[in-house]
Amino acid sequence: MDSIMEKLLIGLSLLFVTLERMSAQKETLNPKGCGVSSYKTMIVNGTEVKETQYPWAVFLATQFPSGQYACGGTIITKRHVLSAATAFLLTTNT
Repeated sequence: MDSIMEKLLIGLSLLFVTLERMSAQKETLNPKGCGVSSYKTMIVNGTEVKETQYPWAVFLATQFPSGQYACGGTIITKRHVLSAATAFLLTTNT
């Protein structure tokens, strides 16, 4: 009986140590370079704007079997972008 309790205690200890390490890892939501476009200027309504003039605007591109589809979005939090559902849904015309 002691052997079973020892194994259980060791197993639980390893589980708690593993879970503690996992929760202690720093989550990087916006790593350096994330969201940085390789383009130096953007075009809005045919007029060039500074790269940082509309920092909340994003460009979304989705590759569907029928081709590529582009849509825009707006950054609303560090982890969320608001966009139209059609930017993510594959629909077929029948």
